[in-house]
Amino acid sequence: MVLQTRIVHYRVPLFERMSQLCANLGIELEILYGQPSKIDLKRDDSAEFPNGIRTHNRYFTFFDQEMVWQTLPGHVRRADLIVMTQENRILSNYPLLLRRLLKRGNLAFWGHGRNFQSNHVNGIRETWKKFILGKVDWWFTYTEHSAQVMAGMGVVEGKITVLNNSIDSLSFKRDLDRVSKVRLAQLRHAFGIGLSAPVGLYCGTLNDEKRLDALVFACDRIREVHRDFHLFVLGGGPGAPFLVDAFQSRPGMHYVGEKRGIEKAEYYRLAKVILNPGLVGLCIVDAFCAGLPLITMAGSKHSPEIAYLKNDVNGIMTEDDVGIYADRVIRLLHDEPHRGALSINALVASERYSIENMAANFVQGIKRCLARNGAVPAAALPVANRGSN
Repeated sequence: MVLQTRIVHYRVPLFERMSQLCANLGIELEILYGQPSKIDLKRDDSAEFPNGIRTHNRYFTFFDQEMVWQTLPGHVRRADLIVMTQENRILSNYPLLLRRLLKRGNLAFWGHGRNFQSNHVNGIRETWKKFILGKVDWWFTYTEHSAQVMAGMGVVEGKITVLNNSIDSLSFKRDLDRVSKVRLAQLRHAFGIGLSAPVGLYCGTLNDEKRLDALVFACDRIREVHRDFHLFVLGGGPGAPFLVDAFQSRPGMHYVGEKRGIEKAEYYRLAKVILNPGLVGLCIVDAFCAGLPLITMAGSKHSPEIAYLKNDVNGIMTEDDVGIYADRVIRLLHDEPHRGALSINALVASERYSIENMAANFVQGIKRCLARNGAVPAAALPVANRGSN
């Protein structure tokens, strides 16, 4: 049983694939999820999961922190394994933790181990999160980097499954393949972009963690050298008004809002590089799928998916200096062979980070946890899955 306070659209393919894999193994998988909060609704990324079980959430604020209680049906107590999201604010997790201390059922966390964007790594919230790290039977963590963090804080490595967090890369690749040269020519004409003019792209949430001011500054520097350079920004969030205002006086910089499906793929096909000086998360998987090098800065508060970036192999990470960042982009736009090599390696990386692989890793972890704790016999597992994750 997997608990989610809400389901975001990019998790639907994951849960669909996991349900299929579990059914093939005779494991009944239930996805329980609640409704989004008012804050979540502004993100416009929530979804329904028809094969899941809808629950009700109660949201309230405590010391400027949004808290949530997810009302769970009674049969949750009979589950052989419950997978919870690792968030301090989910109050309904704590009765389940108490129940686990009483030796009733298996409990697992799904999360990062710690908040990689926290400004107070030794504060109360992070200290509490560290305290309950080992209070579960299993861990499903996003990346190898997250696993190393948890192992360093005392979690037994044999109880950690690395998921290699991803999105539906196959669907995005299909969208990319559907983009025609005619459509790309139409876009260039519509925005006044020359046939050989370089194009950069930013795609993601627009907030302070993405360092949008650095993005604008870097593009100003790039256009001093490449007068015909254009930047497209896709996404939504509280930083959108800042970009709309900044782009009014900057020719070649275009904010086009939220795009999904083939409309999103069109801009990826138009671009030569992905500019993301701030926080990098799952956007790196999209960059890999399109075979585009992503350039970011080391000092940003990246999500665990930054572990996928191999510097000067499938992307670039510069020093935490916007001037150096801009100069590195300029050099890359001039260096066609290096950009081509990065592109090839990005495409190779896209084969590893997929929903299919993530679902397989998740189900493998479920099997190993159940077997380790006696819910299913170890003999029922394929030999290849009996080792450490």
